[in-house]
Amino acid sequence: MVGIRDGFDGLLHPDRYPEGGLVPLSPAADREPGSGRRRPPGQASRVDPLHVRRVDADEMIEEVDMSDVLLERLKSAEVDAVISVVGGRGMSILFKLHRKGLNAVCVPRSIENEIAATAVSFGFNSALSFTIEMLDRVRQAARAARRIAVVEVLGAEAGWLALQAGIAVGADAVLIPEIPLRPEGCGGEIEGKVTPGGPTGSSWWLRERPSSPNRELRSSRPRSRLHCRRWRPVRPATTSSSDPATPPRSRRIGCN
Repeated sequence: MVGIRDGFDGLLHPDRYPEGGLVPLSPAADREPGSGRRRPPGQASRVDPLHVRRVDADEMIEEVDMSDVLLERLKSAEVDAVISVVGGRGMSILFKLHRKGLNAVCVPRSIENEIAATAVSFGFNSALSFTIEMLDRVRQAARAARRIAVVEVLGAEAGWLALQAGIAVGADAVLIPEIPLRPEGCGGEIEGKVTPGGPTGSSWWLRERPSSPNRELRSSRPRSRLHCRRWRPVRPATTSSSDPATPPRSRRIGCN
């Protein structure tokens, strides 16, 4: 059993690695000499053998299909099958290589847990545990400072991380891409939970991180963005003697 350096780079560009693009997998080979720390072969999910960039004779960047070269080098190295721990994009690449004759086993890996036909992908539970721990600290800080905290987590296409972490820490509202946002309803519920000057004068929301404009959207579900200004109680300088029960003024929550 061997490992391929940095995804498929170890086979496509073996000259970049003094020890070779293929490394035998063993407990001894997985450790750095002297320190004993783990030294994984590395990963490079951005490498697509069907679209490899290179500089041509005219010093221009072009994309070429090197999938046939990859399959030939796997055959020369007597590699019968490939086991890959990849995300959604990597699974799409391996599927195309499988149609060209590559025997592949794909292990789904995703922090957002958005891979179809997969109950729980590798990486999701670790991200969930870290998110819950982080949100506990955020909530303590929000209560101490009497502020509304809007926390964004990974999940541009799936709200599993935001939903489960929000339930675990008791968030006042969780916004996920699967459910369209109603700013007027959500803002009203949050504003109703804020008590000016009271012991619970703090609240916070949780939402998924919006997708990057340069990222290709693989879903047609509606997405909403929310922006909320901080809430801060404003006490009047004086209270009218004619109306001693005048409550303190407060700034409203603005959402758009």
